[in-house]
Amino acid sequence: MRCKLNKFIIILFYSSYLFGQNINYASHDIHTLTISHNKVDIGFNYLLMNDTVDILKIKESEFGTSTNFDSIGDLTGYELKLRYGITKSLMLSLEKSQQNIQYGKDELSNNKNDIFLRYNFFNNQYAILNSGISLDFGYVENKLNDFYFKDLDEINKLVNKIPGISDFKITPYNGKYFIQDKTDPNPYAYLGDPLIDEPYMALKDTKDESYYLRLLTGYYTKDCIIDFYIGYKQTKIKNLITANDELINEANSLLNTINLKKNLNRDEKMYMIGMNYTYETKKFIYEIGFEYDKFIRDDSLSYVNFN
Repeated sequence: MRCKLNKFIIILFYSSYLFGQNINYASHDIHTLTISHNKVDIGFNYLLMNDTVDILKIKESEFGTSTNFDSIGDLTGYELKLRYGITKSLMLSLEKSQQNIQYGKDELSNNKNDIFLRYNFFNNQYAILNSGISLDFGYVENKLNDFYFKDLDEINKLVNKIPGISDFKITPYNGKYFIQDKTDPNPYAYLGDPLIDEPYMALKDTKDESYYLRLLTGYYTKDCIIDFYIGYKQTKIKNLITANDELINEANSLLNTINLKKNLNRDEKMYMIGMNYTYETKKFIYEIGFEYDKFIRDDSLSYVNFN
């Protein structure tokens, strides 16, 4: 297995309904404190993220030749949340969200369900870490609607990231599409006859299921809460990469039995460490969070250096 490091900075603008008038009822889920016994917290968030800022030039290096690569990663969607205080120390959290993620000229649609139990103990208002310690045990599921890549640059990048494929390329010429061997120095050395149908690649039957543990601690004052946490997530991923039948058959015939239909089912692990700061005024609640994630992926996906 190989380790990859991933860093995310995400800013979300949202509106939320708060019930209970308690500072730890804010939108962020990562708080040591639980809500009060028999209290219910219901929230609705509208998600809007512009992913234009690319400090590490990741999108430019990976998708710079694709059409509208600047818009890749832009997100809109919504979240519905329900939290319930089972006891004074045990809380249940349910979340359902729908996310539309821009990918060049196309849009991915993801449905997410997240449920976890939080148990709080060692809560002592006179201690330095007066929030005590909490342990989260959760389950999260993501399911992506079938998605089709029709931009040639995106198709070529995706195909050449399939393990075992490095010499494949589709090239347009005079309104037609040809398959090329990238290792051939002649840019006009086309293999076989032009494709009859417009080529596409597709992601199908894509979903993941994760179980996670998170350990939290922190402290609070009248106006603010600061929480620190570490965690571990185990994920099972189901993923099928495929293409239109003509492209699959031609690639298999022309380039040494290349198979463009490949099952990438796998397991992954993730370790996380982070913090969350919440501040309340008379009218608003402000939150800022940071999380550092370390992924352990299969060797066959060692090329992935971002998520």
